[in-house]
Amino acid sequence: MKNILQIILLPFVSFTIISCAKDSDSPSSATAAGVTSTGSDGTDGTNGKNSLISTTTESSGANCATGGLKIQSGLDSDVDGVLDSTEVTATTYVCNGSNGSNGSNGIQPSVSLYCGAQLENTTLYFTYTAMVFSDSSVFVYGGIYGGVAQYGASTFYDSSQTGASTAAVMFTYDAEPMSNGGYWRISVNRSTLAATIVYTDTDVSGGSATWTLPSSSNNCVLNSY
Repeated sequence: MKNILQIILLPFVSFTIISCAKDSDSPSSATAAGVTSTGSDGTDGTNGKNSLISTTTESSGANCATGGLKIQSGLDSDVDGVLDSTEVTATTYVCNGSNGSNGSNGIQPSVSLYCGAQLENTTLYFTYTAMVFSDSSVFVYGGIYGGVAQYGASTFYDSSQTGASTAAVMFTYDAEPMSNGGYWRISVNRSTLAATIVYTDTDVSGGSATWTLPSSSNNCVLNSY
């Protein structure tokens, strides 16, 4: 009988202890009611100092051989919006680059030549313009025109190039009724100022026509610089 009583009482005592433990861990009545306690706000800190930058022109000297900019920075300790000399904490220089060496002089034109005249027994005119440089190289344009159309071409001759002394210009323009590719060659001898114009076309008797105009009849104008 005694053993049966102990078995019945033991669970009851355990239950009582557990229940008490839970009661002791429960929140206070104030917290359980949703009431919380907060601390008051702290005072604001003081404002930080602004960083200022000042730039001035730097003359040629030890800091910049060819001049440049002097850049100073620091904190505005007295909060007056101006970077005073006593507030400067860093100084740097941005210097101008040094002057490069002079390049060699370019080739200047020394002579210009213009020629033009009507081709005998035709309604066509020729034109020829040459620019001769100090190294004897030549830039030249030649053309044929009549009515409302003009055809021509330009080319460049180095002084050592074959044909530089007469600087011929060649281009295609069919002056005959049948369109089969007429071919023109215009040149001027710069010593005599005589112009030679050759037109090659199978429609022409003999396959080509040539006009040779002395300086007296081709209105050549030679200018020296």
